[in-house]
Amino acid sequence: MIYPKIAVIVLSLLFLAGTEFSISQTTDLVLLNFPKEIYVDPRNTGELKIEVIVKNGYHVQANPASHEFLIPVSIESISGKGLSFGNPAYPIGKPLKIETSEEPLSVYDGKFYIDVPFEVSNNSQITQTELNGTFQYQTCDYKRCYFPRSIEFSRKIKIIKN
Repeated sequence: MIYPKIAVIVLSLLFLAGTEFSISQTTDLVLLNFPKEIYVDPRNTGELKIEVIVKNGYHVQANPASHEFLIPVSIESISGKGLSFGNPAYPIGKPLKIETSEEPLSVYDGKFYIDVPFEVSNNSQITQTELNGTFQYQTCDYKRCYFPRSIEFSRKIKIIKN
């Protein structure tokens, strides 16, 4: 009678190992690139352009997502000393037809950009700052979606006034 118990334990461990492996696959599927410098116009405003690259064969849900149960990409809690940020502008998603949905989903794949408007404080003479924030997303392929993930970022960036 000990063999059925061992079989259940072994199968459970194999299932958990497989689940953990599929979760860890998503860590290298999305890459964020930030400019080394941002430009400020005479009105003390500018735009931060964040490049997002999704690995070939995968996609992330557009913002806004096609359904409320899907997790769209989002930039959260972005901050930088001497700067105040507006709402991110997300690109229009590409339609993707999958078997499990009657309507095409709105997704991003390959390379896309998120634009974040900002304003420099009136009396700020800042020439460099550290951007901090979080990028949230859910990566999917044509068969399944992985657990939602977040990338916390912290990047030094040079501020150039025109």
